Amino acid sequence: MWHVVTAGWSEVLIQKAFGIDNPSLLTDAMDVARGEYFEDVPSKYPS
Repeated sequence: MWHVVTAGWSEVLIQKAFGIDNPSLLTDAMDVARGEYFEDVPSKYPS
């Protein structure tokens, strides 16, 4: 049963949360934590 449930979840939730889709929930959270989205690595992040 576990494999049936996780196989369905992995296609829907995992891709949205951690997938390569841009933006994912993870990249959105990282942007909030950094202060904004940066195309290149900045010399200094906002406080």
